[in-house]
Amino acid sequence: MARQAEAQGRALPETLLFEEKAGLVPVRLERENGRVVRAELMAPEAMTRRSRMIPENAAACLGLEPADIRTDHHAPQVVSVGLPFLIVELASRDALRRAHGELAAHRRLLASNGISSVYAYTRNAGESAFEKGSDIQGRMFSPLDGIAEDPATGSATVAAIAFLSALENGTDLSLTFTQGVDMGRPSLLEARTEAGKAYVAGSCVPVMEGTFTLESAV
Repeated sequence: MARQAEAQGRALPETLLFEEKAGLVPVRLERENGRVVRAELMAPEAMTRRSRMIPENAAACLGLEPADIRTDHHAPQVVSVGLPFLIVELASRDALRRAHGELAAHRRLLASNGISSVYAYTRNAGESAFEKGSDIQGRMFSPLDGIAEDPATGSATVAAIAFLSALENGTDLSLTFTQGVDMGRPSLLEARTEAGKAYVAGSCVPVMEGTFTLESAV
């Protein structure tokens, strides 16, 4: 959007304010040689922890076995910085590869609590060159919203890093996340926390474009 606006000769401020379902989201544009190359959004809310989920139920939501769920760092936990996600750490990269959003389990275990999305991650680096430089490999499933899997989810990533920071007593973190690898749409997101606030940044490439015409009501 920012690149398109600038291509049309429209000047943009350094920070845009997006009105999203999660709230008002500040998005800071970063430029090189006067051209927008990247954007960083700030989470609209401070992190809140909601309910926990037992490993057996978290595994059911992901089509996995309870042994695939890692709990030594944290139990599966619903976290929000604007939108709620069930955040689940997995025991291996292989478990992440096998994961998928199990619609029946989402309906049974998540919908009644107003949650529709699961963010599963592992700290184990994958085999691909794309993943080896990252700290976290993640996948996001939201079948209740009609999203079998999302290749890049800023709202989930920023919730995850806020949660990981809280687990380390609020220590400021700077981590690189990969997502979308197992669906053939690899994405790279850079997240950080600073003074209790959480941010996620990245750049994008256009995958489609189009125009539409609105008929005048006059």
